Amino acid sequence: MNKKILIACPVQNREWILDHYLQHIYNIDYPKHLISLYFIINNTNDNSREKLQDFKDKHQSEYSHITIEIDNCDINFKDNRSMKTRMEHTYTWLSHLRNKIIRQCVKRNHDYLLSCDSDILVPSNIIKKLLSHNKPLVASLIFNGYLFTPPNAPEGYDPIHEAYRYTNILKKKSLDKYIHIQSEDIKNPQLVEDSKLLEVDFTGAVFLASKEVCDAGRYSWHIQGEDEPFSRTVKNKGYKLYCDVSCYSQHMMSQDILDLYLNGDLCFENGDVVKIY
Repeated sequence: MNKKILIACPVQNREWILDHYLQHIYNIDYPKHLISLYFIINNTNDNSREKLQDFKDKHQSEYSHITIEIDNCDINFKDNRSMKTRMEHTYTWLSHLRNKIIRQCVKRNHDYLLSCDSDILVPSNIIKKLLSHNKPLVASLIFNGYLFTPPNAPEGYDPIHEAYRYTNILKKKSLDKYIHIQSEDIKNPQLVEDSKLLEVDFTGAVFLASKEVCDAGRYSWHIQGEDEPFSRTVKNKGYKLYCDVSCYSQHMMSQDILDLYLNGDLCFENGDVVKIY
């Protein structure tokens, strides 16, 4: 394990989770002198910058490099997960920030980028496990459905119990339409002990990508998110995309979800949240 790794993400108003996010990054079982960290703060009005700086001051001697950059959008919008905001602002702005990240990976000559959004808590073996496949891009599985209630949902619909239906791995359904991949293993990711690779058409949020993939891909606006153009441009260059279902990361989409996790209540059984205490 001698590959140089860049771990990077945009950060906007993440004070509520940054301590936990950074602790999980710190706990990754991989030589820290081979890891660089790159955080882009954008339009933040909480203490995210201070928390990142405290982490840098405490740990910069352990890592190859820690960079904290500020890049604010002229339009100070908040991603409230509404479709209107995402269509008008979020996807375009995130494309700009994510393109800076992949360029940083290539420019600084890292072997791989671990792109990991700032509301995701990764397992300690994520780099070793994803590297072991020797693939150009392998994603870690997450659930995105905690806050999503589909149109015409039946009365009493509880999105947290349908979380597994909205993973970060998708397959192509038509020319410009993708659907989320579902399987029994995906419903029970914490029970999958051995590595299990699935080939996918579209992924994002948390993945390990080679420098060559970063050089090949580009983010831009798409109705299903800025990760679609990146995945598509990478595939068009001949690279295949994968997800290791056994490498499961926790997606903390809100303070409530984080509280469930910290209280030991966030565990999945057949796609449903069950209490473990």
